[in-house]
Amino acid sequence: MKLVNTIAGLMAIASFSFIPVDTAQAAGGSRNHVMVQNRAGGVSAGSAVVTRGPSAAHGRAGGLVTDGQGGVAAGHGSYVRTPGAIQGSAAGMARDGHGNAAAVSVGGVAGMGGGRAHFSAAGKDTAGNAAGVSVGGGTTPWGEFGHAAGFTRDANGNVQGGSVAGYQGLNGRFGLRTGNTTVSDGAVSHDSALEMSGVRGSASSSAWFYRDEQGNTTGTRETTATSQSGASYEGTTTYTQGYGATHTSTCYNAYGEVVPCR
Repeated sequence: MKLVNTIAGLMAIASFSFIPVDTAQAAGGSRNHVMVQNRAGGVSAGSAVVTRGPSAAHGRAGGLVTDGQGGVAAGHGSYVRTPGAIQGSAAGMARDGHGNAAAVSVGGVAGMGGGRAHFSAAGKDTAGNAAGVSVGGGTTPWGEFGHAAGFTRDANGNVQGGSVAGYQGLNGRFGLRTGNTTVSDGAVSHDSALEMSGVRGSASSSAWFYRDEQGNTTGTRETTATSQSGASYEGTTTYTQGYGATHTSTCYNAYGEVVPCR
């Protein structure tokens, strides 16, 4: 809430008429730069440029506000347009005089072959707490894809994070991966999973890992795979500190009979 109030205050002190300090306009484009001293002893400034051609256009704009007490907010954006595609992006940040801060960015591109977009945001406070998130995805002539990730960290350094990514392709092809990690009071735990399928068969795998405060470590991975013919594989690998790793595997033919793995 402190950061939200700070951003609102920074925008309020900039809410008076801009004074142009540099302007220009010509065939195919324009430019404008402005600057204002605000009542809080800070500065408000902004600029914009637009360029146009016979078959393309480009523009960008940015702004900055300070409150004279260490607070600042800034943002910028741009776009490019061509006959075959359009692309745009924007980003902004804010920080108060105490060091609490947040930032965000977004962008995307679209054309005849598909498109993609992304979004990310992060913030922190002076106590050491922090959080962030990132999301993206898109389409191509060969399928669709997407991903997301996020994390949190508290003032004691404990961290939680996770991610997921996947795709969907032609002829039933797909893949998916997930992962989660936790760091708490010196102990670390992680788990992940993977699944995929294609014209030659399918496979899946899952794993977990744990290390305690003293450094003792243990983990396991399990994997299965099935070929297009129906033959399959199952395997498990386990590791325990002080005892080493063990691996077991079993293979089956298309009739479900156990056969030697090779």
